[in-house]
Amino acid sequence: MSHRHVIVGGGQAALSAAVKLRELDSDASIVMFCAEETAPYQRPPLSKKYLSGDLAAEKLLLRPMDWYGENRIDLHLGSPVV
Repeated sequence: MSHRHVIVGGGQAALSAAVKLRELDSDASIVMFCAEETAPYQRPPLSKKYLSGDLAAEKLLLRPMDWYGENRIDLHLGSPVV
């Protein structure tokens, strides 16, 4: 029996949960709802390197965008859950 997992949030903890769920169950359905328009990203460098121009925006992402599709994680950006 395949499980369906819904993750609310788009931070590092949410991504870590999705990664672990995929490791534990390769057939599970995993859906992530992120209020932000951006996939999970590193927050500490955002205020330091990114804003100073030393780091490109795509380097902030914790995983490249194609990773979600490759791992069958349905990522909904700009989708707050109420």
